Amino acid sequence: MSLETLMRSEIRERETDMCGKRWLILAGALFAVVLGTCWVLGPAQAATEPPTSEVNATISSAGAAPPTSTLTVGVAPFQSRDEQRAREVTDIITADLSMDSRIKLVERSRLDQVMGELGLSAAGVADADTAQKVGFLAGADVLVWGRLFLIDKQAMMVGRVVGVETGRVFAEQVRGSDTEALLPMVDELARKIADRIASEHAALVAPDVRDDMQANLNALTETLKGKSRPKTAVVIPEWHLGAVSFDPAAETEIMYWLTKLDFPVVDISSQRLQMRQWAKEYHEATSYYVPQLVPEDVGVLVIGEALSEPAGRYGPLYAIRYRVEVRALDRNTGDVIAVARRSGTYADSSSVLAGKNGIEKATAGIAYEIIPRLAGYVPKAPTRRPAAATQSPAEEPEAATETEGEAAAPADEEQPEAADGE
Repeated sequence: MSLETLMRSEIRERETDMCGKRWLILAGALFAVVLGTCWVLGPAQAATEPPTSEVNATISSAGAAPPTSTLTVGVAPFQSRDEQRAREVTDIITADLSMDSRIKLVERSRLDQVMGELGLSAAGVADADTAQKVGFLAGADVLVWGRLFLIDKQAMMVGRVVGVETGRVFAEQVRGSDTEALLPMVDELARKIADRIASEHAALVAPDVRDDMQANLNALTETLKGKSRPKTAVVIPEWHLGAVSFDPAAETEIMYWLTKLDFPVVDISSQRLQMRQWAKEYHEATSYYVPQLVPEDVGVLVIGEALSEPAGRYGPLYAIRYRVEVRALDRNTGDVIAVARRSGTYADSSSVLAGKNGIEKATAGIAYEIIPRLAGYVPKAPTRRPAAATQSPAEEPEAATETEGEAAAPADEEQPEAADGE
């Protein structure tokens, strides 16, 4: 084989090898792009569903299975006049909780970043409201915070646990002498905190009943078997970001659950404006009156209100705070049959979506709680009341001039003069 042929063969082999390396480099670059995209989008996608909403422990009593998932917990710095000991207590409790399989800890750097943005680096967490805000922005289901007290040669540590969305607060404490080693006390407090988080899971972070809606509907259907369903009307005014909502999520959600459970529901949406006014007057009035717009065969009125307001922005997500209050009334007497309320925070790609979804999730929990109270309820007979008490003030007729046993004469007719001697 000639030298020229050998050189050409070697050149072809080098070109083939370089081509293969180029493909490897290109594949590696593509893999890095995909991996980087997942890393960037992952937290944002996870954050679109903040910790589950606040349906309280009554859901468990209605038949929902107890939650078993791991909770995401943040540990805010403990406070004390002895700052060094406070830092040590925080570090030890964080380390102890990190070894508990029931708990997933929020990264300390993430908590520090959130507290710095909120201006809490120096003051720390002082109350449950602040703890909820920190926990939500850090992506935690539960936030732990507390304080170390050194008084009269005694040491006492108090640890508090708050459900970020339910707002439920629980506390644990340990005591000892300040001359004793603090490590056993801190370990004991960490164990108590972990056990309390596990035992109060349903109160701290209750499941969203929509996660397995059909199973929950089936459970309620079984609970309500054989019970009557009174005819029901629903009116729940709703405000989003300060504006009236003409497509109320809370009202729709209650009606959805009622119809799925075979309650006869009267749609009074055509008179929604008048009914909203009546619902407002109900809370302001000193006496109950029956709204004339509601058909007489309706036995139960479900009323309330829902609202949402901005709670800041978290990366690409808009956070809102919401509150829903609902009560079920006997249509004829105004007696309260059931009452429930929910409040919390929610985040989504827009503030409108966040408000709607947060209120919808809260109302689903309310429906799951109060509907068993409505099943089997027998509406009471109407109570005889003066006309002014059974009609809206706007519909109140002019005062009658009748007296018992005689009728008033028409206003445009002249009364005859009484005869002499009568």
